[in-house]
Amino acid sequence: SVSGLVNMKKIQISNLSLNDKINDLLQTMVGG
Repeated sequence: SVSGLVNMKKIQISNLSLNDKINDLLQTMVGG
């Protein structure tokens, strides 16, 4: 169960970084 929690945290961190990249792309496309 501990390794499962660690995997979930890793997935959440990777999702956050992905969201940041997508937000950066959207802002550059909009010109922000």
